[in-house]
Amino acid sequence: MEHLHQCAHAIVRTEDNVVVNVVNSVHESELLDALNAVHPDETYVVCCCDHGMGGIDQIWHPNKKKWQPYQPFSSWSWNEETWKWESPVGNPPNDTWTWNEEQLEWVQRL
Repeated sequence: MEHLHQCAHAIVRTEDNVVVNVVNSVHESELLDALNAVHPDETYVVCCCDHGMGGIDQIWHPNKKKWQPYQPFSSWSWNEETWKWESPVGNPPNDTWTWNEEQLEWVQRL
């Protein structure tokens, strides 16, 4: 008897690689068939938990087989080379600083 394991699948819209849903499913092909029946004009891929798990609105990078972490603040920009979000003013002097989004600067924690 074949053993099927249930896996969390991230459903990724291929137009922009954004996760639109996360579901538990055993059969990836049935999941894609159901999606295509509901949204025939859009294409999706299903990413299993083999590559970690993405959440709603997270971005999947198929060429790297990696999830882009969530943007911590709206002013931060994505650096493709370092694979990290960066503040508009660089890194803080040490880990006793926290980001202030309103002032767009690092402030020392009290």
